Amino acid sequence: MIERMAVGWNKEQAARVLGAMAAHPLTSARCEHCAIEIRVVGLEVDPETHCLSVRPVGREPCLKVNPKADLHGEWWYYHFTTNVSAHCVDVLTLVPGTEVTRYLDTHWKYPDALEMTREEPVDD
Repeated sequence: MIERMAVGWNKEQAARVLGAMAAHPLTSARCEHCAIEIRVVGLEVDPETHCLSVRPVGREPCLKVNPKADLHGEWWYYHFTTNVSAHCVDVLTLVPGTEVTRYLDTHWKYPDALEMTREEPVDD
C-alpha cells in the first residue's frame, strides 16, 4: 500500500494550525471553530480543503462519539475535523494529520459506529 505524504504545511502555516489547536484544545468543546481556522490555512495548501463531521451512525442525538484521547471527563456528541490533502487535521491528529482512510480506526473507539460526512460547521 502506498502511503500519501502528510500535509505539506510550510513553517508559518504549521504554526497557524498549531495556534488554532492551542486556542481550541480537546476539552474546549470548540472543534467547529478549530476546524474553520484550520480550513482557512488548508485552502492555501489544497483548494479542495473542507470540513468533515464525525457523528454516530444515524446521527442519533443522544449517542456520544468516543475518541481514544483522554477527554478528562468531557463528552462529545459529534466532532469536526478538516480534510486537507486527504488528511484529517485536528486536535487528535495534531499538525501532521492522519490519512482520511485511517482516521476513524486510528483515533476513535468504536469506529464502525461512526460516520464521517462532508459538513461545514457554522461559526457562531
